[in-house]
Amino acid sequence: MTFTRFLATFLHHMTASITILLADDHAVVRAGIRQFLERAAGLSVIAEADDGDTARRLIAQRRPDVAVLDVHMPKATGIEVARWCRAEHPTTGVLILTAYDDAPYVQAARGYTNKAISAQIFISDRTVQGHLAHIYAKLQTNTRTEAVMRAVSLGLIAS
Repeated sequence: MTFTRFLATFLHHMTASITILLADDHAVVRAGIRQFLERAAGLSVIAEADDGDTARRLIAQRRPDVAVLDVHMPKATGIEVARWCRAEHPTTGVLILTAYDDAPYVQAARGYTNKAISAQIFISDRTVQGHLAHIYAKLQTNTRTEAVMRAVSLGLIAS
């Protein structure tokens, strides 16, 4: 790439607005977030969705730079939409918002590795894997995030 082309590309990205899809099932929350985002120079909300299925459809149609997703929405959660987006539209960034700040959600968001868990509680990585396999089986889930969400919905851990 020539310097001239690099400079032109750089300047385009510096002046281009970042396009955003906003998805939350609460209209008042969406309006507040939209107002907050559009106060910033260079940000533009190009679409809004009130459920996960609509968010998917609008991401596919509008191709925003960023999708801002509520973690809990009807038809598909923010986490489900984020997974779909990463697989189908990897150039779209994802930001998941939640009103929850309790440990289950924070721990899921941190995504501790088996190695980090084993170091914290002084067991082997394989033992962590075994424990996780038993937890997934009992909760009928396949991932840590699904396990945490299921445990919260069943009241096994505080939400």
